[in-house]
Amino acid sequence: LFRARAHRPGHPTDQQLLLEHHVDIVKLKDCQCDLQPEFVDCSMEPFDGPRDVKNDPVTFENVAGYPLDLYYWNGTCEEKVSWGKAEGMQPFTRMEFESTHGHTFRARGAQSKRMLMQYTLSDLVIRPCDNTEQRAVHPSPSPGAISLERAALNLASSKERLRAMLEAELSRAKARLDSARFSTNASIYSALPDGRISLFDSAQPAASRVAGEGFSSY
Repeated sequence: LFRARAHRPGHPTDQQLLLEHHVDIVKLKDCQCDLQPEFVDCSMEPFDGPRDVKNDPVTFENVAGYPLDLYYWNGTCEEKVSWGKAEGMQPFTRMEFESTHGHTFRARGAQSKRMLMQYTLSDLVIRPCDNTEQRAVHPSPSPGAISLERAALNLASSKERLRAMLEAELSRAKARLDSARFSTNASIYSALPDGRISLFDSAQPAASRVAGEGFSSY
């Protein structure tokens, strides 16, 4: 957690909180984007050469609930960067990159190629609060007021982290429910002596299974 405060010794706004920033993993989610830019594949080989620019590390995590592909958008076309993921970046997996300030990434469904969200590595701009001059004409806040303000900021920061954790847990629960739904109607296949495939319906009663019922040949 980083905080930027004004450095103005002797001024009423000295040590005023200007910005609070929590460094976190970039959560890739389905933002239901109304704007769907056309997918243009750069069709480039994975880059494995040396980088001659300053690295800005970034980590992405898939919380969309289904496989996705991650692309670097250069303004003209999109270059796949989730290399080695033939079936897409799976839910709740992470990928780390050495990127560059200003680079834009797009997450798309692994199968549909529908854009889920876009993220750009950008600067954090520190600006004075709108009421800086207004506060300057008033006495400096008491230590108790400053302590209360800090407690409120800490609470807001904790609330945001809890919200992100809850969102991730809900996505995991949805994935587990979807998996359970698919396995409920599971069937068991077996080979008959003549080489045909027999489909055994797991929903058949035990008595029927003993009697040989519940089997169909294909």
